[in-house]
Amino acid sequence: MTSPMCPICGNDLRIKKATVVVRDGSQDVTVHTSGSAATPLLSVLLGEKPRTMNSWSTSRQTVVTPLAKMLARPGQRRPAQLRATIIGVGLLFFGMIGVGALLPNRGEAWLSLFAILTCIWTALLIHGRAVDRIHLPAYEKAIDRWENSFWCELHDIVFEDGNPQVCAPREFQAWLWH
Repeated sequence: MTSPMCPICGNDLRIKKATVVVRDGSQDVTVHTSGSAATPLLSVLLGEKPRTMNSWSTSRQTVVTPLAKMLARPGQRRPAQLRATIIGVGLLFFGMIGVGALLPNRGEAWLSLFAILTCIWTALLIHGRAVDRIHLPAYEKAIDRWENSFWCELHDIVFEDGNPQVCAPREFQAWLWH
């Protein structure tokens, strides 16, 4: 297998795969912090003597370099079906509360509102499925492109092996989707 060549200079010495840049540019670290805290106000009000306490905390964080952020794996968009379900349940919930609070004849109003909101939710769900069918292939194509992308350290460009098009790292996320 031949290594990828920079489309600008034809050199392969300072080329890194985008996935490797992201992996090497992300590091998990443990952060230890210490500090002091005063006696809680409630304790003082209950008659305890004010005092200062030492506190320690430990947390895990991921530190990511700016280049690794720019070359990160493309994010998958939330499925439209999920959005439709959330919107539909929200409309149903708040609509039922509103009808219950405002109308005196609640039985027929509840049933009518339930039917209307169920129709709206069904339409949103059908639309969401259509949108998902369109966006899933685009996402899969972006992932394939990301997995085949390389970064030239010398020219600070990103390219796909065998493709003469190049882009700057800051334009990489948009480039993946086109």
